[in-house]
Amino acid sequence: MPAGLPRGIALSPKNAVYRIVAQVAPSWMLQLVFGNDKHLFIQYGSATFDACGPGPDARTVHVGNAPAVLEGKRYGSSWWTQLIWPARLAHPLGRYGLGGSLSPGRMLRMAASMQTSIARQAGIPNC
Repeated sequence: MPAGLPRGIALSPKNAVYRIVAQVAPSWMLQLVFGNDKHLFIQYGSATFDACGPGPDARTVHVGNAPAVLEGKRYGSSWWTQLIWPARLAHPLGRYGLGGSLSPGRMLRMAASMQTSIARQAGIPNC
């Protein structure tokens, strides 16, 4: 799990964990809820943007040393952000993904904490 989860976050009462079968590799998504109808989706295995993305505002960023694609949109005081890595704009399909009602900066920090954890589990030094 990423560091920096929102306060009061919990498994969604409906479809908290499910397998995505339309991907090129086995993929799982964890759906979490917090606050007033806010969501956080964590993808593992094969991660991609929802049907609406990536849009023209998507940009290339990095999660650790891995290239990533980030798209964040603000709706009043709320955000909808999606982050996929490793991925590129020309090929926005990755192994990991975060999406939901958080700012792009917070989503990047959460992804960085996951990347460090993954590297440690794999025995990669200096992570």
